[in-house]
Amino acid sequence: MGICNCSQGEVIIGCSSSNGANSAVSVIRISGSFSLVKFQMLFSKSLANISPRRMYLTRILEQGNALDELLFCFFAAPSSYTGEDILELYPHGNVLNVQRIIDAFVRNFGLRLAFPGEFTFRAFNNKKLNFSQVEGLELLLNANSQFAFNQGLQILNGDLFRSYRQLYDEFLSMKSAINLLIDFSEDVGEGEGRKMLADSLANFGKTISELYKRVQIQAATALFPRIIIFGPTNAGKSSFFNFILAQGRSIVSPIAGTTRDFVSEHIEIGGNLYILTDCAGIRETAESIVEEEGIRRSQALLSDSFLKVLVLSSSNIDAFTSAYSDFDLLLITHSDLYFCSDVELRTLSSKFACPILLVGRSKNSAGSIGPQQIKSGSIGPEQIDYTCFHSIKANLGSIGPEESDLLNYFKEIVVRKYTSVTSKNPILVERHRHVISEIYNGFSELGQLADLEDLGLVSNKINNIGVVVNELIGIVTADDSLDLIFSKFCIGK
Repeated sequence: MGICNCSQGEVIIGCSSSNGANSAVSVIRISGSFSLVKFQMLFSKSLANISPRRMYLTRILEQGNALDELLFCFFAAPSSYTGEDILELYPHGNVLNVQRIIDAFVRNFGLRLAFPGEFTFRAFNNKKLNFSQVEGLELLLNANSQFAFNQGLQILNGDLFRSYRQLYDEFLSMKSAINLLIDFSEDVGEGEGRKMLADSLANFGKTISELYKRVQIQAATALFPRIIIFGPTNAGKSSFFNFILAQGRSIVSPIAGTTRDFVSEHIEIGGNLYILTDCAGIRETAESIVEEEGIRRSQALLSDSFLKVLVLSSSNIDAFTSAYSDFDLLLITHSDLYFCSDVELRTLSSKFACPILLVGRSKNSAGSIGPQQIKSGSIGPEQIDYTCFHSIKANLGSIGPEESDLLNYFKEIVVRKYTSVTSKNPILVERHRHVISEIYNGFSELGQLADLEDLGLVSNKINNIGVVVNELIGIVTADDSLDLIFSKFCIGK
């Protein structure tokens, strides 16, 4: 059942914090139309004279047994988040404790467990939030980056909505101008009427063009930025993956094709969360159906990834035959074991515009490898020392082991690219992106009408644009769109 079909008359309950994880304090929210004294049997504190928006201490009791001692606060309708009566409880945050308190209210008073996003849906339904603000809240709650969080906050506070409202006002000017030209051209004069229409079209075109630029950037790069480590088998991808994570997450061995499927972990760089992905090694002939599928999946991730690292072994640079060259960093491993000629390096420099680093073992690593050996020898990718490197071509200036370590250098590349992407202020909400593109395309079609001579056709095109502009600012929204948005919220929101 969609959230739009839920009964608005029921009293609902849900945990609004730390779902699935223990915490010091949790929040249980109850919303609906009710008299507070209805819940008296579970409270040691008298509920007869409770003032709204004040904190009170009580024990929660069921059949004489104390479940918890907690604070609670009552918010009377309509001055609450949902616009309904709200009772919030602040129990100790052990998930077992939270659940047994919720169960006690459901068991004794017939409350219904809230659906994901149902509290916010009620706020929307009671005009506490408009649809754009709801989308901003969803973006804020699920943000993986400071930029996404801040844009969610801007939408929630109405900042981005004001840009949309400006577009709507300019649409109204455009619609008024065409209606004036059609119905009252004799009164205002056709020349003056056409000038008003041209001016309104120019203003609308400028605003929608600026918004359209902001939806051309892939939202995924700012919402869920993926860093992909790509390259042939046995080049050292998994070693680099483990080096960045500072843990042995990926299995590393001298056997080519050890990683059969991509492996991902979340990492934090510069205050943002990234998905770091170690890909299956790429080679022309896979040895099994499983490896073939892993290669296919890895290649599918490449084009949509935010930042791309190519890892090649100096022993087999020609193993990478793909024409794809849009990488952000190229690492050439085993450089201490296999000589890279100037011709090979010049060829790589001409093909790849990204920084190129040679990586090899440190001078202190030597000898054979075995359970009795402390130092590793020249056996395979697991022996790569990613702390020992030097630059062939770097966009960030000259670097070296004495100036910067590879980890910090890598992080600087990530931060610089993310800063570059977000400096263009991309719009992240998918519905907004789709609707803005639709408005832009409709306006482009309007501009192709020859000299705007057929005023009836112009008026029809403007009316069609108006339908989509209304959708952008949330005047018209289908129930299935509402269900999709609210389903992304947690239970207690």
